Amino acid sequence: PEPEPEPEPEPEPEPEPEPEPEPEPAPESAPAPAAPARAKSKAKPKAKSKTRPGGRAKGAAKAGAAAPQEPKRGGGTVVQDALGSVEMIPNPVRPPNGAAAPEGGGPGEKYQIDTIRIQTRQLDWLMNQAGELVVIRTRIEHRLDDIKELIDQWDELSASQRERQSVLRTLKKEGVARLNKLNELQERDASQLERLGERLGHLQTTSAEDNARLEAVTSKLEGGIRTVRLLPFSTVFNLFPRMIRDIARAQDKEVELLIEGGDTTADKRILEEMKDPLMHMLRNCVSHGIEPPGERERLGKPRTGTVWLKAHCTSASVIIEVVDDGGGLNLEQIRATALKQRLLSEEELRGMDERQLTALIFNTGFSTQQMITDISGRGVGMDVVRNNVESLKGSIQVESEPGVGSRFIIQLPLTLATTRVLLARLGMHHYALPVEFVDTTLRVDTQQLFTVETKETLSIDGHPVSIARLSDLLELPYSEPVRPEGADQGLPCILVRVGDERIGLLVDDVVDEQEVVLKPIGALLRRVRNVSGSTILGSGEVCM
Repeated sequence: PEPEPEPEPEPEPEPEPEPEPEPEPAPESAPAPAAPARAKSKAKPKAKSKTRPGGRAKGAAKAGAAAPQEPKRGGGTVVQDALGSVEMIPNPVRPPNGAAAPEGGGPGEKYQIDTIRIQTRQLDWLMNQAGELVVIRTRIEHRLDDIKELIDQWDELSASQRERQSVLRTLKKEGVARLNKLNELQERDASQLERLGERLGHLQTTSAEDNARLEAVTSKLEGGIRTVRLLPFSTVFNLFPRMIRDIARAQDKEVELLIEGGDTTADKRILEEMKDPLMHMLRNCVSHGIEPPGERERLGKPRTGTVWLKAHCTSASVIIEVVDDGGGLNLEQIRATALKQRLLSEEELRGMDERQLTALIFNTGFSTQQMITDISGRGVGMDVVRNNVESLKGSIQVESEPGVGSRFIIQLPLTLATTRVLLARLGMHHYALPVEFVDTTLRVDTQQLFTVETKETLSIDGHPVSIARLSDLLELPYSEPVRPEGADQGLPCILVRVGDERIGLLVDDVVDEQEVVLKPIGALLRRVRNVSGSTILGSGEVCM
C-alpha cells in the first residue's frame, strides 16, 4: 500500500496531554514511546489511544486460549479411533541441561505419548481376532496336507511313467520302429510331469514358509494381547484380609490370613469370576473350619487359627489353594446330610470312600449347617463354586484330614482364548477333549473288562478304572466301528483324569492333538451335559 503522508499530521495534537496522569500505567501496557509513534503506521496511534490497564493481558488470554486447539498442543485430550475412545496420557518431556521448559512447547521438542487407556471390551475384541487367526492357520495346515497328498500322487505317477519309458527304450533297441513315435510322446509327458512336480514342490515349500510366518505372528500377537489382560492375584486377594478380621471378630475367633503368590498374574476374567467363590470358601474356613480359641488350646493347637490363600502358575495352568488348619470336613455329618436329602441310599453311602464323600459337598443345595447366618450361606454354595470353576474350563478338588484341616485346590487354564485338545472320532464326527485332563491313551481289549457295581471296569496299573463310551456320556446313538481285516481289534481308549478321579472313554479313533479356538455355545445348547464349547477344525467341520 502507498504511504499517505498528508493525513499523518492530523493526530499530532494527541501527545500534548502528556502531563495528565494517564501515561502512568503505560509500563503495564508497554506502549511505544511518543516520539517513534509518528514514524509508525497509522494503526499504532489508534492502538495507543485504545489501550487500557489489563487490555494486553486480555489479548494474551485470547491468544493462549486458541493455542490448545492446535494439533501439536493437544496433549491430554480424548481421541476417537476405530475401536472407541482412547484417553492419551502424555509423558512430560524434560528440557535438556536443566533449562526451564518454554511455555506451550518449543519448536524443537519431540512430543511423546507413552501411555493410553482403553476399554477391556476392545482387548476382548482383539483377542477374538487373534483367535480367528488361529482358525485360519489351522485351515492352512489342512491345505498343506492336501498339497502333500498331491505330491505323493505325483511321485507314484512319475514312477509309473519312468517304468513305461524304460520298457519303450528296451523295445526301441530291439528294433521296433512303430514305437518310436510313442516313445517321443512319453518323453514329452515325462518332461511335463517333471515341471509339474517342481511347481508342486515349490508351492509346498513357499506355503510351509508362509504358514510358519503366520504361526509366529499369530503367537506373538496372541501372547501380547494376553499379557495386556494379565493382572496380579493381589488385585483380588487384598480384598479378603479385612473380611476375615470382621468374620473372626463376629464369631469371637482368632484367625490370621496368610497370602502367598499375590504377584502371580492371571487373565482379568479369571480374577473376576473367582472373586465370589474364593470369598465363599474363605468364609467357610473361618465359620466352619477354624475352632474357637479355647477349643484349639484343648486340642494342643495355637489359639490363632491360620488360613492360607495361595496362587502359583505351572507350565499349563494356574493353581489356587485355600487351606486352613481347622478341624477338617466332618464325614459323618456329610453322610447324614446326603441321606437326609436323599441324594444316595444308605447302601451306596457305605460303599463310598473318603474322596467320594467329600465330593458330595459340591451337590446343589448341599449344606451341613442347621442354621444360615449372615456370615455363611449368602447364596453362594459349593455347587456354585464348582460351576464357576468349570465355566472357566477348570477343576476343583478337596483334601481333608480330621483334626488337621482341609485344602481346596483349584486348577484353571492359563488362557481362555485358545486351548489344546485331543481330537477323537465317533462315527463320522469329531469331538475334542482338553489335553490338560487327558492322562494317556491306550487300546482296550473287551475281554479284559469286568463289572463292578454295574459299571464296566478295567485294571490299569493295578487300580480299577471305570470305562464308559464317549457316545453314552454325550447321549449319542452308538454303532459298532468298522475296522479293516487284520487290524487291531482293541478299542481306542482315552484315560481322563479330573482331580484324583480317573475314567476311560472308549472312542472309534484317536485322531490328533492341536490348538483350537474355543467358542461359547448358544443358549439352546447351554444345558447340554458334558459339553463346554465348540470349535472349527481346519476342514471346516464344527467340533464339540
